[in-house]
Amino acid sequence: IVVQNSPIININYEDIPPLVCSGDSIKIVADKIIGQTYQWYKNASPIVGANGNSLNIKTVGNYEVLISNSTCDRFSDLIVMGEDVPPLASIANGPALILCENDEVNLQANAGTGFSYKWFRNDALLSGQNESILTVGQAGNYNVEVIKPSGCHSFSSDVNVKVNPAPPSVVSFEGEPIACEGELLKMRANIGNNYSYQWFLDSSPIPAAVNRVFDATVNGAYLVEVTNSNNCTRVSAVTNVSIIPQPVSEFSFPGSPAVCEFDSLLLTASGIDYEYQWLLSGNEIAAATQEDYYAKEAGSYRLVSYVGNCRDTSDVVMISLVSAPKPKLKRNETFLSIELFPQILWHLNDEPIASGTSQIIQASEDGFYKVLVTNTNGCSAFSNTISICLPVATIERERDVLTAYPADRSYQWTYDGVPINGASLQQLTVQQSGNYTVIVTSNSGCSMESVIVQACIPFPEIEVDPISGIFTAKPTVAKSYQWYLNEEAIPGETLNVLIPTQEGSYYVEIGGFDDCVSISEPYLLEFVTGVRESIDQIKIFPNPATDVLYHNLDSPFSLKIFRTDGAVLIQKWNETSNAIDISDLANGIYFIRMQQKEKVIFKRFLKN
Repeated sequence: IVVQNSPIININYEDIPPLVCSGDSIKIVADKIIGQTYQWYKNASPIVGANGNSLNIKTVGNYEVLISNSTCDRFSDLIVMGEDVPPLASIANGPALILCENDEVNLQANAGTGFSYKWFRNDALLSGQNESILTVGQAGNYNVEVIKPSGCHSFSSDVNVKVNPAPPSVVSFEGEPIACEGELLKMRANIGNNYSYQWFLDSSPIPAAVNRVFDATVNGAYLVEVTNSNNCTRVSAVTNVSIIPQPVSEFSFPGSPAVCEFDSLLLTASGIDYEYQWLLSGNEIAAATQEDYYAKEAGSYRLVSYVGNCRDTSDVVMISLVSAPKPKLKRNETFLSIELFPQILWHLNDEPIASGTSQIIQASEDGFYKVLVTNTNGCSAFSNTISICLPVATIERERDVLTAYPADRSYQWTYDGVPINGASLQQLTVQQSGNYTVIVTSNSGCSMESVIVQACIPFPEIEVDPISGIFTAKPTVAKSYQWYLNEEAIPGETLNVLIPTQEGSYYVEIGGFDDCVSISEPYLLEFVTGVRESIDQIKIFPNPATDVLYHNLDSPFSLKIFRTDGAVLIQKWNETSNAIDISDLANGIYFIRMQQKEKVIFKRFLKN
């Protein structure tokens, strides 16, 4: 006996248990093996033409397949095919829906036990959408596939969803959403064709607020709902409006509305939590935006106070500028003085001096002295500061040599306020005209500066002519001259020469072309020989003279006529005429010396 291999049978079908849906089919597949043939049977009868390895079944019945190889035949197990009815797929909302932009609608498929769903938009499967309800907000054609547990299914008709655009909804206003008390904030919605509006305050519709423009007068959260011709709406963002109490702009100042020269007057705003802008003569003062302002100028001042867009301007305050004192401290040795003021208070090392309220004080200790004065306007100011070291620093001058005192100190000489390099000895030889001081420092470290000594180069001198007795100031070329007798200026004696008329102490003050003014050493004149007749007794006339100069001497005499530089122009001996010919002299000032025995006279005359 020979045992042959039987055909291999392995049947696959799509649904377990095998069911066929009405109007549909199910495919049964046997494994395809090379060398095997197939014959399908329904209800034990062969199906004509059903000789492939698969069979599409559309009706109920008992199905099997006969598989043969070259030696053996074999039937598959019997497949009993049942039948089921497909569900009736439908969408309750159809067939067409109209939405507004940003709106949504729920599409509802028919329900059934064990049903499952697949949703489609424009024939494209919507991934993850497997429930009976689909929420949609996009335009398109929607349908659903409804599937029974048996696998039988059906597709619904399309539902067309149309989406109309919603209008924009924007609220605009000027500046910040702030209005002043008693005023209003004008809010505007966007413009559109056939738009309608509804304004809301704190989420509640405002009665009759249906215009595009709305005036807000109370605090709150405002928005507008805009509706277009498609009845689509959009709600704007919330605008929080603040109604602010109107600021009251006022400011104050201490005392009267007057500012002292070189000082300031404090102006202080009265408001709280305001923003400020100070005005002078109607113009904004740069960077003057704080609560306080220090006024330094005369003029009309006002204050603008702000809270958001709310503002108020104060009344005008006229501030005047009054003069301030300009005290200049003077020193004479250890005495310090100041001009007279209504109030005076002396300070030493920045501390007030007890009972130091007089016009003059005497320094009694080393330190820095200054004085605080107050004038009749009530304005106060400090004087310059003077350093005092006892004994005080002084300078003695002998011609071109300056000597500092006290001795045994450290010294620094200055010229026109600038320290002289290397000039640190007690004595200084002046090299050029100018103002000299010396800073003297004691061993304890106290430094003080002397008063100014003016020195002029060359040093002024008085030269006396031994014959004529005329004084000549040296240098002979200078900007100005002034002669003095016994400390008093001699009226009219402003030339470089002088004919002395009486005994006494003479000196000359010379002003240089470099504006340096210095005084010569005094010259003491005493009449030892000769007799000086007074000017009232001996006359020369006329004065001024043109061609002839007359005199009243009545006996022989000698004479000399000098120019102002001392040059002799006319000289005569044993002259007896009372008339002197001066016609050859040029116009100008001249001196005449006439001597009669012991009598000598000097006169000055003008030739013109």
